[in-house]
Amino acid sequence: MSESPASVSSEEAASEAAPEASPVGAPPEVSDSPAAAEEDAEGDPGASDAAKQPRSAREAGEGPRWLPWLAAVVALVSLLLPIGWAGIWEPPELLRADQARRIALNVMGATGLELEGANNAVPTLGELSRGELPLTSMALGFKLFGLHEWAGRLPLALWALVGVAMTYLLVRRLMGRQAAALSALVLCTTPMYFLHARTMLGDAVTFAAVALAVSGLGLAVFDRRATRGLQVGWLVLGLLGVAAGFGSRGALLGVSVPCLAVGLAWVLSGVTRSRSWFGALTGALALTLGLVALWVGLKALARADTAHYSIWLGAQVEVARQRPTFDAVIRQLGHGALPWSAVFPIALAQLFIWRRGAQGDAEGAERDAPSDTARAEGELGLRLMLVLCAALAFAAHATMAPVTGELPFVALFALAAIIGVGLGAASRDFPGSLAAGVVAVALAVVFYTDFKNFPEKGFTAYATSGGQFPESFKETATRLIKYGLTASAALFALLYFERGKGRAFDRQPYAEYAGWLRGTTRHFSVLLLGTAAVAFAVLSELSARWLQLPPIEGLSSSLRGVLSRAWLMMLALAIAPFALMAAIDAARFVTERLRVGRLMLAGASLAGFGLVLSLGYYPALAAQVSPKEVFEAYARLAGPGEELAVVEQEAGSASYYAGVQVVNHPNMNVAGRWLQTDTARRWLVIRSADLPQLNAKHREQHKQNLPVLNARSSEILLVSNRLAPDETNQNPFQSWLLDAPREPQVLVGADLDQLVNLGWEVTDLEGRPVPTEEVDGRAWPVVRPQVEYRFAIHWRVKRAITGNWKTFIHIDGHRRRYNGDHDTLEGKYPVHLWRPDDQVVDYHTIRLEPHFSRGHYEVLYGLYIGDRRLEVRQGAHDKNRIRAGWLIVR
Repeated sequence: MSESPASVSSEEAASEAAPEASPVGAPPEVSDSPAAAEEDAEGDPGASDAAKQPRSAREAGEGPRWLPWLAAVVALVSLLLPIGWAGIWEPPELLRADQARRIALNVMGATGLELEGANNAVPTLGELSRGELPLTSMALGFKLFGLHEWAGRLPLALWALVGVAMTYLLVRRLMGRQAAALSALVLCTTPMYFLHARTMLGDAVTFAAVALAVSGLGLAVFDRRATRGLQVGWLVLGLLGVAAGFGSRGALLGVSVPCLAVGLAWVLSGVTRSRSWFGALTGALALTLGLVALWVGLKALARADTAHYSIWLGAQVEVARQRPTFDAVIRQLGHGALPWSAVFPIALAQLFIWRRGAQGDAEGAERDAPSDTARAEGELGLRLMLVLCAALAFAAHATMAPVTGELPFVALFALAAIIGVGLGAASRDFPGSLAAGVVAVALAVVFYTDFKNFPEKGFTAYATSGGQFPESFKETATRLIKYGLTASAALFALLYFERGKGRAFDRQPYAEYAGWLRGTTRHFSVLLLGTAAVAFAVLSELSARWLQLPPIEGLSSSLRGVLSRAWLMMLALAIAPFALMAAIDAARFVTERLRVGRLMLAGASLAGFGLVLSLGYYPALAAQVSPKEVFEAYARLAGPGEELAVVEQEAGSASYYAGVQVVNHPNMNVAGRWLQTDTARRWLVIRSADLPQLNAKHREQHKQNLPVLNARSSEILLVSNRLAPDETNQNPFQSWLLDAPREPQVLVGADLDQLVNLGWEVTDLEGRPVPTEEVDGRAWPVVRPQVEYRFAIHWRVKRAITGNWKTFIHIDGHRRRYNGDHDTLEGKYPVHLWRPDDQVVDYHTIRLEPHFSRGHYEVLYGLYIGDRRLEVRQGAHDKNRIRAGWLIVR
């Protein structure tokens, strides 16, 4: 059978009830009618370019030649570009970096890496938590380029690039250019992969080693188009990957997983009889190596009854504390591989389906098109290897987790290739699927909810314990995940749903819908409903501003909000089909012009969000947890001879950044005394959790807040005992504890024994005072319902106060109450740290419900613990609720 154009046109795809499919292990078949495909291409302008390609090229999923170049650029940008952006994460990254420094110093003979007061000896096996190859790679970087964080990360990034390149080669040789490019894009935009490539945690070597082993051995077995010399080259690369796997993660994860994946795929493919003797020999070798490594690893695991480093397991054995269970791997991949974890189930399902007619029948093609048979067998082997590699890695991690703890998933390349191959096959063989698009969006919503409610999930991709999620980054992080994931998942669903039928921007569907809409809006019931919705919105606004209509004011805020926006909802429902058709046409237009598969473009949309995470979200997160910026600020701001000190836990990173001799204190009490006992200017690096105590001690002596000179990270701060005239104090408590007395807008003067309530004020969110109205000779703040304001209560401390007192605010009147219970000073500066003569301002955001009608409302507030209120000794009060005046609602 000679090569000729063959495709399924969009009309043909739409008319088929369901494409006949067979499981992945079944022999594929050849499409039969070249002429019919050509005829379909002529009838469908949207499919003409694709249908006129030669059959073998198109079915191989070649795609445009610029795809590999795009993947290469993204890989370089994602893996290499940011290696110096963030500082060292202490302690996890610093521990590995220090071990690598000591190896470079003692084993490689590097100079200039000695650190005074630090351990400069060769690391012992007991200190390791992984194989020696990652540490040796980092040590080489330190030897060549010096003691810089980027020098230790560079070798790991290069290893990661090797993993991406081998993933591309494997899929390219056994399936096609398009799926290979997408597989590479997926891998280099997967957070767990690019983070380990850019941090000195070491597992980038393991990821690359497994990819190298499976790709090299797999191509030696399944690449029937390769020459004997090329097969030998593949085998050598595969064995190098096996050796690297053992040197990084031991026998079970580093050797048995990749070798068994290739060996079992060779056995299960069912076509071993047609392979060359070299491919059969390589398959048998891989299977033998895998079984031996499995036996060695399981034996080492069975004997792991004491805490030690096991070279056979490539990990530290810890049996003293509770270890993760098998499902920890699922949680790790769900959050650590976002956004690709949202589409992985769809791609995996596609991997198990092989559409009849997509490729040649094995026996017929053997006679007429040998290259088709080679490609079919290669793709079958590829699918088997990827699924087996991922499954074996999952089983190995689940087995090891109770003994070694949670380790980074070693088969990330297999997951990436499953997505690339699955979407590539779906783009080639199947029409769109609404169900698949809905599944992707649903999973994206689930993951977004997790990241919103538990921001610390952002650390999951590092696969290491520890790490306090920075408070100041939570809002930005949630916003990035929300909009990025929503946009990419929606675009993916749209492209997955679009079946490519018809021309882009054909006027007929728009005209038909417009005609239907005109007819619908003429119905009396629709006109009545629309008029009622608009009328209610107008009356609701008039009631909120001036009229105070009882029937409307009596509605709950949620119901009133829904009814007020009903007309907008109706308008949106009418416009939505136009928007959807336009979006589908735009997607169809782009895929036609770029000559890229529809689902490949869908995958590229997720890759775009992955790149946002790579270049935006994670660098910002890393900057928050690394002390690099505070040391750079010290170098910029400190004068000659001004001392810098750190507390014990920050001492290690100072060696990389400070550039001067650093004083190391054992605890914060000693550091605080050191900071205050000299008239010369001194500097101290602290954790934000230590600032309240240190600030309270500073206020005792100086009646001012402790000078904070760098607070860009909410976790690590640079403080000093003095503030220069041209410097600004960045102390986060500056607005809560005033350095100079300030009179509030409304004076009260109630005495609570230990405290005096000076008064209160209301401002907008930017701090501007709200308008006032004079009643009985006094000016009272004026506010509006459904608008956010800042309510500030001013206290003067008379003497020390104990207890964890919270604040309540009641705004009462017209049978309504606003309840503003909250943690005083957001719970970040406890009451027992308030010092005599401190003026403390407690802020709380208030927003009155729509049913607060025009009028005067009484303001009452105070402090409470449980059901007990702090007693008011002097001043107007109602059961220890300070009667503070009036708030006017307009």
